Amino acid sequence: MSNYFVYCPDCGMEEYDTIEKRDAAAHDCIQHHLNDGWDEAVDQVVAGVITSRATQTDLKKRPPDSEIDENGEDEHGSDWSGDFEFICDYKMIEVAA
Repeated sequence: MSNYFVYCPDCGMEEYDTIEKRDAAAHDCIQHHLNDGWDEAVDQVVAGVITSRATQTDLKKRPPDSEIDENGEDEHGSDWSGDFEFICDYKMIEVAA
């Protein structure tokens, strides 16, 4: 899993597994903004360390149709009226250094 990133307004966000790759990419992004002069967006290029990621939690698989009532709910009141195969939540989870 990548722990470093570079964001460029023209190219979006890219992730890297080493600081050296991140720094080289950041340099390339900065150079991308040099034409006859500096593009005003150059100061929007940023590099950093990823400390947390949105991570799927509390996964609950769809119960059999026989366990879903006429309102689309299961015995716990979860809404399955759509074609969902599962429901879940997402939380920011700290990544390992």
